Amino acid sequence: MYVVPLGLCIVFLSVLAYFVSKKFSDSAKEREILKFLAHSPQRSTPPPVPQEDLKPRERSLGLVFFVEKKERFGLDELFEATADLHSQTPS
Repeated sequence: MYVVPLGLCIVFLSVLAYFVSKKFSDSAKEREILKFLAHSPQRSTPPPVPQEDLKPRERSLGLVFFVEKKERFGLDELFEATADLHSQTPS
């Protein structure tokens, strides 16, 4: 027959009691919050803010790296610039 030491039983029961009491206190807090919410006035959602009519954006088929028109360049231009840099690099 296997005998469990008394100290181990006391520790186990203490930990069990702690978690059970924590569970009950958490559920009591939840009930209190739900009771408060049941008695509070209901707020309606605010009306949606009208958005300005936005112009449809131009659809670009290529890869665009900057959004602003003056700084916009495509993938081909990026490859050309990379090739230019490689040709300028001393070997």
